[in-house]
Amino acid sequence: TELFKVATDGHRKKLTIDHVAKTLNTSNVSLIKTSQDQFAKRPMELLRDGRLDQAHHALSKRAVRMELNLHSIGDIHRYYGFSNGSKFSQHIGKRYGMSPAEILAESN
Repeated sequence: TELFKVATDGHRKKLTIDHVAKTLNTSNVSLIKTSQDQFAKRPMELLRDGRLDQAHHALSKRAVRMELNLHSIGDIHRYYGFSNGSKFSQHIGKRYGMSPAEILAESN
């Protein structure tokens, strides 16, 4: 969907609901309602989940890390727009049942 395109294209930017709504040419209220109706999540949760999936992919695949010049967990969490490494680790752990270090250790 367009929402995930915004997440992918803007992973290095600090996204706000206003920016996302404007990019999608809709109102904040409409964006929130549509997101909740279709996905049972708020737009920013969907964006965060998309960035977590991208970060997980980078943690899991050495080739992705090398292509993007990401050499550490810190590089990865910053690249995908997570300024707080501790919160990033919590979100990854909750979503995937493993810490970023565990995912990285099992990567190929």
